[in-house]
Amino acid sequence: MSPIAATRAEMGVLGAIIIDPEAISAVAAIVEPADFGQPRLRLVYEAALGLHARGIAPDYVTLCGELETRGTMAAVGGDHVLTGLINYCPTSLHAEHYARVVAESGAEAAARRRDAVLATYAFPQPGVGGVVD
Repeated sequence: MSPIAATRAEMGVLGAIIIDPEAISAVAAIVEPADFGQPRLRLVYEAALGLHARGIAPDYVTLCGELETRGTMAAVGGDHVLTGLINYCPTSLHAEHYARVVAESGAEAAARRRDAVLATYAFPQPGVGGVVD
C-alpha cells in the first residue's frame, strides 16, 4: 500500500470519528495508535481514544480540548487540522473500512521495520558483530 493511500485512510478514520463519535467503538477494535504512520494523526487518534476511555464522545470540541490539555495541539498543527479532517471525510459510513486499511498499513510498516532489524543481523557490516563472527 502506498504511503499516500495509508495517510488518506488515516484521515478518513479520524474524520469519521469526529463526525460520528460513536464510530470510535468499531474503529478501536481494529486500529492501534501504532498503526498510524503520520505522527500528528496518531496524536489525534490517541486523544480520541483517551476521551472514549473516559466515556466522553470524541467530537471536534472535545478533541480540541483534549489536545490542548495534553499539550499536543501545536504538534497536530492546530485546530484547523481537525476541521480539515471533517472536510476530508464527508460521512462516517466507511469508518470500519478505513480502519482496516490503516491496520493493514500499520502491519506492513511494522514488518518492514522488523525486516530491517533482521537484515542487520543477516548482513552485518564489516567490523560490526553479527549473529556469527
